[in-house]
Amino acid sequence: MSHFDLTVSQFDVLTGIESLGDKATPKEVAKRLLVTKGNITSVTRRLLERGLIHQKSHALDKRSIILELTDSGKSLLANAKLAAKQFVAQQLAPFSQSDVDLVGNLMQQMRSHLNSKDFDFAVQGIVSQHTSEQMNLSSMDTPQ
Repeated sequence: MSHFDLTVSQFDVLTGIESLGDKATPKEVAKRLLVTKGNITSVTRRLLERGLIHQKSHALDKRSIILELTDSGKSLLANAKLAAKQFVAQQLAPFSQSDVDLVGNLMQQMRSHLNSKDFDFAVQGIVSQHTSEQMNLSSMDTPQ
């Protein structure tokens, strides 16, 4: 992305804004990219300074803003996406299309499976189990 004077984070934010369209609030972009809203703030500030995006008031919630690509942002993103697509094609050239499709399908299945899980619930279960194990171990250390 350095050829386009973009960091990977900036490229990701531009892509997120493009895909969200009129729903591209900083909160939704952060959610889409699985980062914090704070991470988005510094990246969007730089993109605003460069004139690649602009902000407008949310039509329904005046406290919120919508991020939009400017014409130069759209043009730069289109060129960067084309370059990224060509790079990926070059990297995958040694592999057969059926191998690429197989790996892609497996990754999609894994993604769907992981997205169906409640991370907070799973972590809570792990923490509870760990706490129980610690309690059992400490009771074993207690002289009888």
